[in-house]
Amino acid sequence: MATATKQRNAPLTDAKIKATKATGKLAKLYDSHGLYLLIKPSGARGWRFKYRWHGREKGISLGPYPTVSLKDARKKRDAARTQLENGIDPSRARQDEKRSAATTFKAVGEEYLELREHDTSFATQAKAAWLLDALKPLHNFDVAEIEPADILPALRAIEKEGTYEKAHRAAQLAGRIFKYAINTGKRRGANPAAGLSGRDVLVPVKTKHHAAITDPEGIGKLLVAIDAYRDRWEVVRHALRLAPLVFVRPKELRLADWSEFNLDGATWIIRKRPEITALTSVSG
Repeated sequence: MATATKQRNAPLTDAKIKATKATGKLAKLYDSHGLYLLIKPSGARGWRFKYRWHGREKGISLGPYPTVSLKDARKKRDAARTQLENGIDPSRARQDEKRSAATTFKAVGEEYLELREHDTSFATQAKAAWLLDALKPLHNFDVAEIEPADILPALRAIEKEGTYEKAHRAAQLAGRIFKYAINTGKRRGANPAAGLSGRDVLVPVKTKHHAAITDPEGIGKLLVAIDAYRDRWEVVRHALRLAPLVFVRPKELRLADWSEFNLDGATWIIRKRPEITALTSVSG
């Protein structure tokens, strides 16, 4: 392990920092009151604050130079010294802050969605991320402190856009995130989103059913109409003729590749792609 070269002189200046070059060894340029600039053999530079806590020497990083200027590094050092004067360990306070950030609704939501990546399609993941973003008013709340009264305004804001189904789906996602938070110990008590997607709370979604042909004669007429279909996009007619024979999703049919077909074996293997929900095998 490389040994740092210590340079203890007068408080640092920007000119001195710029004039000091990397030497291939660790070097420390000391400022004052525990602040120093660590220069790595690679030339990378970062601010450090060294202090003692209950007799032990400890330290924290204050950021890279020049992103964090000498002036800003001194401000961060002074803030850490104030914590020490108030009986607070700056390193422990930073760890607590990181843990707190990890329990925000957004952080827990992203953790939950990442966990589900292995068993959901790309489209489902994208939709869930879209719904999580729609719940932005909750993002910075600690997941353990959110109440139903906090969630409802976020859902009402979505309703005001006229997207009632989106509001219901966002409420359902919130419920799953809170359930995950409870199961992982990030929250105690009841699920605050339970029941918020019901008709008594949110504007009901009006479902519009599409007409369907259910009698054999009607299906026959449809197939004849497909055969008679003529347009400049001949591929559309072929797709329409193939669809009733394989019963796959339109997207699966549209993205089909010749490498997926085994004509001798009368088999079509739909390989998993980001746009496709799952691996599907269709045999003829």
